[in-house]
Amino acid sequence: MGRNEFGVWEILWPNNADISPPIPHGSQVKEPIISTYANFRDDVLPHIKRLGYNAVQIMAIQEHSHYVRFGYHVTNFFAPSSRFGTPCDLKSLIDRAHELGLLVLMDIVHRWIEHV
Repeated sequence: MGRNEFGVWEILWPNNADISPPIPHGSQVKEPIISTYANFRDDVLPHIKRLGYNAVQIMAIQEHSHYVRFGYHVTNFFAPSSRFGTPCDLKSLIDRAHELGLLVLMDIVHRWIEHV
């Protein structure tokens, strides 16, 4: 244990002899990856409903140019992100949420527009 030049305390544990980490972290994908509006509609919404929630919040849904910005450099506030499907796919997701009695909140931050 020691303090670095920035005043941050650190504890460094070397890897085990077999090069595995000293503390098992279990960082593996345990659930399928949700990558489309249809995946979310079919696989996630029913699970959310079963857990007893009454709303979902969809964040960074507008079309954006920088994938690494998580959708907060919007290029078109009137178009859903095409990375996840078509506008009809998004409509189907929202319709299914409403059928399940879930409120749909859409996170729209007008300040985060792409500067062109």
